[in-house]
Amino acid sequence: MDSVQTGKLNRNSNDFLICMLISLSFLWTGCGYLSWFYHLAQFYDASAVDMLTEVIGYLFQAGGLIAYALYKKRYAGQYHSVYSYALISAAGLVLNLLAALSPSAPVSLVFGYGMNIVFGMIAGNYLTILAEYASASSCGIIFGAGYGIGSILSYFISLIGSGSFLEDPRVFFIYTAVYALTIPVSVKILGQDHDGAVTAVNNVASTSSASNKFYYLWLPGITILLLSCVKSGGFYFNAADLGDHNVSLELSRSFYAAGLIAAGLINDRNRSAGAVLCVAALVFPFFSIAGSHTDINYLMWVLGYIFFGFYAVYRVLFFIDISKSENPAHLACLGLMWGRLGDAAGAASGIMLSDRPMVLITVMALLFVICIFLFFHLYHIMYMHPVSPEVDYIQAFAARYELSQREADIFRMIIGGSTNKEIAENLYISENTVKFHVRNILRKTDCSKRKELLALYDSTRSPERNY
Repeated sequence: MDSVQTGKLNRNSNDFLICMLISLSFLWTGCGYLSWFYHLAQFYDASAVDMLTEVIGYLFQAGGLIAYALYKKRYAGQYHSVYSYALISAAGLVLNLLAALSPSAPVSLVFGYGMNIVFGMIAGNYLTILAEYASASSCGIIFGAGYGIGSILSYFISLIGSGSFLEDPRVFFIYTAVYALTIPVSVKILGQDHDGAVTAVNNVASTSSASNKFYYLWLPGITILLLSCVKSGGFYFNAADLGDHNVSLELSRSFYAAGLIAAGLINDRNRSAGAVLCVAALVFPFFSIAGSHTDINYLMWVLGYIFFGFYAVYRVLFFIDISKSENPAHLACLGLMWGRLGDAAGAASGIMLSDRPMVLITVMALLFVICIFLFFHLYHIMYMHPVSPEVDYIQAFAARYELSQREADIFRMIIGGSTNKEIAENLYISENTVKFHVRNILRKTDCSKRKELLALYDSTRSPERNY
């Protein structure tokens, strides 16, 4: 019993560290992005700033996420992860400084787009860590609280001085300090063995039953792209509102935390409910287009960020779940990648059709219909398709013997008859790492060899054994 309690405490501590890493990373990168945003506003009009940041900037962030996914696929070992986080983040900090302080608009754009690529890689890094190290049943609140805390803290940072501290060059001392805090946290997380808790995500069917990549990669990706496109097309964060001083970006952004935390808690409890709420929130963009008025701009920004929390959490968790069930860690950041592509496409539509609201509503309504069709097809596959009894047996066995997430993955492949070499190739790890985890599995189950482990597993599948 003591060992079980110790294991839970360790997992809770690990989950807290991951939440802290996401919070700190999102705090300084999010604020850094806003510093660049404000700097560009000195050179361009509001519409141009929106196009340069919320369209082109997001596309570069998507490129950074793709780059990190390819990097992670090639270098799956922990050695690279420990050092890559510090190096990538340092590069982002330097580029952010150059982009936000450059006296030339073209130079600011060049460094700014480089910054966005690196910011995408930083996000890919902590999302991969979330998938590899966090408890499966807590990923929603870890991500939601991490982004939520970062959003609230960014508001308090902006209050320093005259209330526009994110536009002050001295803010980079704070960014540097926050970046420095992320390094020991990342080392603490990445310097340990995988110990993610094996907890079945409520109402999620195993994607292994749909081995075709279309069903676990392209269909959800296109669906998330359309969700994000409809959301941003109906309501992107218009720089013109800031120029008229009708809206405080930092204050309205702090309300993002409410949607993020609520969505995180709901998704951890029931993924299917989180999915439905994500789609239901698409009503807001249409209300925003039809009801746009300067007197309620502030309210629209607050509500926009609250509703955005439901998209932000669900699109990330969908691919986190795929990453955990299908094993390749590099899939973890693709949810945000597809989302950023949708954000960019939606913002571009909103900007170009801003003076033709009926055309914009028609386009978004058409995309909404397509999105709903794809979503419910995906919903049927993920949440209504029955999970095979074999999956239930494996999950129950893993939970009983307190196998980590990686150990459960390897155990599932052992049950399937895979050799150490085949397991290593499938999981992008070395054979020595596989042998290390196999030894841990045998130790935890008190078995001396694979044959005995298989016999133990078969005995637990017997109807007479009920636990």
